[in-house]
Amino acid sequence: MLETKENFELAILKSGIEIQIPRQDYTISSERLRELDGLYEERAPGGRPNSWGALVEELREIRRAVEAGVVIKIEGERAILSWQNFYDWAHGRYHMLEDGYDKWIGDDN
Repeated sequence: MLETKENFELAILKSGIEIQIPRQDYTISSERLRELDGLYEERAPGGRPNSWGALVEELREIRRAVEAGVVIKIEGERAILSWQNFYDWAHGRYHMLEDGYDKWIGDDN
């Protein structure tokens, strides 16, 4: 596919192969951040969190983007450029997840 320009064009146009190039950056809007915060704060009638699973999955997607080299910009906050930046942000914002939820954002199992 990459041997010649003609092969590349044929592969893209006729083979069904799809190339996906990650974005260089992505901005999490303040509205989206409120939605994530809502998942963290939501409680069942008995007081137990009931949306942490969905929140963890969302945070894993953000983590995976960071690991792929995408710069994550969060409105009103500094950009997330590395796994450590992500962890510091996520743990600082959603600190109860690490001890209170069985699956953590760094665990893809």
